[in-house]
Amino acid sequence: MSQCEKVLNALKSGPITSLDAFNELKILRLAARVNDLRNRGVTIVTVLKTTQNANGRKHHYAEYHLHMKTIP
Repeated sequence: MSQCEKVLNALKSGPITSLDAFNELKILRLAARVNDLRNRGVTIVTVLKTTQNANGRKHHYAEYHLHMKTIP
């Protein structure tokens, strides 16, 4: 199974972040795979989120959501 197929299957189950992709799928470059899927016609929505780490510093990350009507 290709990385794009793994990401698409994960997105069908719900949103995914780069940390999720690494921990669950062993994929390091989630944004690149999302771009590949978008180029294939899959509509993926990016939600920018902010959280704080243990030291109180802000951390920004992207959470990707699949728009179900566009799955090829």
